Amino acid sequence: KIERADDAAKKAEKRIYDWHVEGRRTSHVRKVIFDSGRLGVGVLKGPFPEHYRRRAVVKALEGIGMVIKDEIIPKSRCISVWNLYPDGSCGESIHNGKFLFERDDINARQLQDLSKVPGYLPEEIKKIMEEGPKSAFTGVTKRMRGDRPNDKETYEVWYFHGFLSRRDLMDAGYK
Repeated sequence: KIERADDAAKKAEKRIYDWHVEGRRTSHVRKVIFDSGRLGVGVLKGPFPEHYRRRAVVKALEGIGMVIKDEIIPKSRCISVWNLYPDGSCGESIHNGKFLFERDDINARQLQDLSKVPGYLPEEIKKIMEEGPKSAFTGVTKRMRGDRPNDKETYEVWYFHGFLSRRDLMDAGYK
């Protein structure tokens, strides 16, 4: 039993290490260290789930084909301290607060990938993409009527990390 447990632990350790390598965690840690030296603080977010699509060309008896595999993998990344808004009552540690807001700019492809991650609402993301990005300050749509989406459009997204009361969920439309 101990040998099987040791073997399973070694495989798990290798898998976790591979995820860190695939997610380029080391490069993000370097950015955190750079921010820490420049600003006095750095933020590493992770692990968080992200959609990833693997493609491989395979040779078979019938000829050459392509295999596409979609999966959710854990990722880490450096977050700008200017895009992080912790609970004002947290004191010296953000872990003492009830919530944290994170602001980010993402493109249409990244937004579409979010719809494949558990916890996001694909129908709502589709509506947002049809509507196009809006200005955070004015609420006015950045895209002119009839214009097609383009690769240069960025969507401002706010992530909420924290606790919600039952009343908050009911106000949001959940029962």
